[in-house]
Amino acid sequence: LCFKHDNQFQRSDKNNVYHQFIQDKYGISIATSSVHINLGIDDLDKLFAAIRLVRCEASMYLSLSASSPFLNNKLTNNHSQRWIQFPKTPYKVPFFKNHHNYIKWIEDNIHNGNMQNIRHFWSSIRPNGPQRPYSLDRLELRICDYVSDIDLLLGITALLELRVIHLFENMQTLDPLISSELSCDQLTIICDQNEIKAAQNSLDA
Repeated sequence: LCFKHDNQFQRSDKNNVYHQFIQDKYGISIATSSVHINLGIDDLDKLFAAIRLVRCEASMYLSLSASSPFLNNKLTNNHSQRWIQFPKTPYKVPFFKNHHNYIKWIEDNIHNGNMQNIRHFWSSIRPNGPQRPYSLDRLELRICDYVSDIDLLLGITALLELRVIHLFENMQTLDPLISSELSCDQLTIICDQNEIKAAQNSLDA
């Protein structure tokens, strides 16, 4: 995608209705290369606490991995053009207070058409599992650009894992729902702004 390319999809499953919707709505802006890091967490209260903390710190992981400054043979002036152009869906994602709160939010967004299905939840981080949104067993960090250096990828993964372990040992001081003086809506705005700043300037942000 760095180099000159056609602005058309070459789809392998031309009869897939969901794929047709994605192509019609987003074009090739969703054609990006990334790495998703998953951590297994089978305690739901701990899982959603981890999602809240990592949501606050997601911009840091993008800053460490940003590697997409070129698009279609041109310099974009963004360190992560991928995250700048990728259409976060739904546009506003709240801080989930618990599993029930997450299920209701997912069901409401599918019902009102903001999401076509459970897969159509594209954000920096999300819960994942064998039967989303009802059966969950892992945290999925989705904000990182593609990391080809295996040592760097292991380092980023280890940092993420250590932050989550530290959270579990210090829930009262590290879970934003408990420790932050800001409201969840205020935290959401700050986190979204930080992600854009990290995409523009990575560690210089």
